[in-house]
Amino acid sequence: MWQVGLIVVGIVVTGVVDTLVYKYMDKACAIGVDYYDKGQPAHVNPCPDRIYGEHSFDHPIFQSALLYVAYVTLYLGVIAVSWCFGGERLRGGSPPVNPLVFLPLGLCDMIGLIMMTISLDLTYVSMYQMLRGSIVIFAGLLTRFVLKRRLPWVKWLGISVVFGGMVCIGLSAKFSHKDTSNAPQPFVGGMLALFSQIFIAAATVYEERVMTQHPGINLLQFTGLEGLFTTWAIILVCLGAWWVPGKQAGNKYGNFNDAFEQIGNSTELQWTVVISFLSITSHKLVGLMFIRRFSAASRAVIDQVRNVFIWAYSLAVGWETFHWLELAGFMLVLLGNAIYYELLSSKRRTTHDQEAIEPLIDEGLKNGI
Repeated sequence: MWQVGLIVVGIVVTGVVDTLVYKYMDKACAIGVDYYDKGQPAHVNPCPDRIYGEHSFDHPIFQSALLYVAYVTLYLGVIAVSWCFGGERLRGGSPPVNPLVFLPLGLCDMIGLIMMTISLDLTYVSMYQMLRGSIVIFAGLLTRFVLKRRLPWVKWLGISVVFGGMVCIGLSAKFSHKDTSNAPQPFVGGMLALFSQIFIAAATVYEERVMTQHPGINLLQFTGLEGLFTTWAIILVCLGAWWVPGKQAGNKYGNFNDAFEQIGNSTELQWTVVISFLSITSHKLVGLMFIRRFSAASRAVIDQVRNVFIWAYSLAVGWETFHWLELAGFMLVLLGNAIYYELLSSKRRTTHDQEAIEPLIDEGLKNGI
């Protein structure tokens, strides 16, 4: 039993570290390319050595790409280990599938992830994390109106409770008068976090549809092809972002030369990249270990527990101030997720219900930040 407890602790700890490291990466200051504007005032560039070109690590698309580099590395590592131990079963029995089937899935993943990364830069880390719980609202609506599948009343109850939690969290941002130095545009960031879940939910519903149409596909092959398309899509976005105007170095939103220069010039950033890479892959691995023993539904609710620790840390270091509405919102989101995934019901889910819900939850958990 202690092994299960260790896995649960691993899910929470790696999830907390993953989110906080990304926020620290956003706040880190380092010198980048030579042509960065060195005459910015303190309210624009709060870094202490701004006169020498030091500035915040403001590269959300680069951070999004880093997440998928970690996933692809994990996938390749699993393939390598599987081949060493008779990995023919990775391909055996899987029917041929047109790889273009995974293109919409990769695009939804990419858009949702980029929106989440930008959101984390703009809003409070605890609010960002709590708003991610809204995925059940959009997933439920898409399941009902796109897949045309009737939802039992308990699902609608869970959606309603989560919606109430979202309202409380939004109101807490308006009335708490928090320090905006750690969240320059909390409302915009909150909206991005909320709307990003539409794309993540769309990916889950589309994933379920593909798995229904190709029931014999190997799940590792499925994940690998999906990740491959998402990685290629995000590489193309990285290249295109160079031409998008922004406040970053050279007035280019996707100035990745500046990102690499800052990482090369900052030991702090180098460590955050390494820790982020390790926490992303570890979070995925311990999550899979838990799902093998129990269910993805249980893991989804456990993953919500990390909100408490992220919020507590934010309060402790002064990133945020306490407001009872945020606490109420968190409790409602946690309760709504538990109701939606039927973890409070003594009635055992049918195999069909479990098969329908597992891909949905796994997709939402996959984007770990």
